[in-house]
Order: sequence, then C-alpha cells, then structure tokens
Amino acid sequence: MSRPDALSERHQQLLKEAADWLVRLDEGELSPGEQHALNTWVERSADHRLVWQKACELADQFTRVPTDVAKPV
Repeated sequence: MSRPDALSERHQQLLKEAADWLVRLDEGELSPGEQHALNTWVERSADHRLVWQKACELADQFTRVPTDVAKPV
C-alpha cells in the first residue's frame, strides 16, 4: 500500500545522489572532472536542480548548528 505523500523511488534516488555529492564536497575540493560530473548531474533535469538546491539549503542549515550541540548528536 502506498501513501500519497510517500516519496517516489525516483525522488528517493535523487535524494541519495544529492547526499552522495554533498559528502564528496565535504571531504574536500572536487577535481575538475568531479566538478563537471556534479554540474552535469545538477543540470540533468528540473528535478535534479530542485533536489540539489534543497540539499544545499539543508547542508547550510547544518553548518549553523553550534559545534557543542552538533558533536553529541
């Protein structure tokens, strides 16, 4: 049984891919090839762009959490 508000498998996959890119960015600067791959991924569709935008906004919010609060979590 599926819920109307449940994320589609495609959307879940896009979220996973965006999260993977965020992890790679967090590990350090991307190589030119990696940056090109990320840009290509983002520009693949409007859904990719939207998911990437939301993922970046969420990541930005996480950077604002004070370290003493974030570490235990």
